[in-house]
Amino acid sequence: PPEHTQYKRLVNQFFTPRRVVAMEPRIRAITNEVINSFVDAGRVEFVTQFAHMIPRLIVGELLGVPPEDAVRFRAFFEARLTEMAAAAADPEHGFRQRTTEAEGITENQFLMRYFVQAIAERRAQPRGDIMSDLANATLDDGEPVAPEAVVSMITLLYAAGGDANTPELMSNAMLVLLRDPALMASLRHDPALAEPFIEEVLRYDTPVPGVFRVALKDTSVGGVPVAKGSKVMVIYGSANHDESVFPHGEAFDLERHFKQPHLGFGTGVHFCPGASLARLEGKVAIQELLRRLGGIRFAEGPQPPYVPSVIQRIPIRLLLDFDKLA
Repeated sequence: PPEHTQYKRLVNQFFTPRRVVAMEPRIRAITNEVINSFVDAGRVEFVTQFAHMIPRLIVGELLGVPPEDAVRFRAFFEARLTEMAAAAADPEHGFRQRTTEAEGITENQFLMRYFVQAIAERRAQPRGDIMSDLANATLDDGEPVAPEAVVSMITLLYAAGGDANTPELMSNAMLVLLRDPALMASLRHDPALAEPFIEEVLRYDTPVPGVFRVALKDTSVGGVPVAKGSKVMVIYGSANHDESVFPHGEAFDLERHFKQPHLGFGTGVHFCPGASLARLEGKVAIQELLRRLGGIRFAEGPQPPYVPSVIQRIPIRLLLDFDKLA
């Protein structure tokens, strides 16, 4: 603040409760389009074929990214997962950013170039999408938002909406159901339970369990002194299991009443602006999956390998078999 506050206000206007509720029919349609792409096979690699595809297509549509480009970006994500898995298995392997074969640049550089060009086009000819609105937005003093700031906001919205939090939420939610068949049966019988279910997943298996921050002043946490300027890691996932706030925090409780909000989407000035959208995507995803897929089961065992990351909580791979219902 105060600079951050202006940019956050620009972004928040696109995710008001009224706007998000109005998106539900389209979210449900996209979810079913993705299910259609694998339902006849009786098998799905859940992380890449579903959990990442849904939010990427939805956020892409909101921003104005064509579906074919969203699918193209998926290849970058899968390559990054492969690289991270190799680095975790062999520490000497190291981790490097993949480069696109055609252009010889990293995936991050590719995305930046993509959005620089897209924003320039929308400044010249707006298209009625979020990218156009941000590209032509002004700050509190009436000055246009700098092009580099627009690129930064758009890239963050696309990356956070498509690659962070929501895919983790969907994958972790499916794992909870797979490990508790009675719970899965309850949600299948009563789709309305999907809403409190998603809320408890956010607490129980926090999609982004930790973030790095810098202390703005001298303080102490749990009796440990933290000096101003210190780099710290705030573990939201641990806070969400704090027994003094959430009784029996290690238990998954569908009837838990949140007197104190969980920290699944952060808190304060950095609270996730897309939280309501992610909640809706998660609810719809579970409802439609249980409506159309029966007998959902592990194809490779109940302990999938996880992405080796301290800020992401998502399996690298989650292969599932199922019976087609609809």
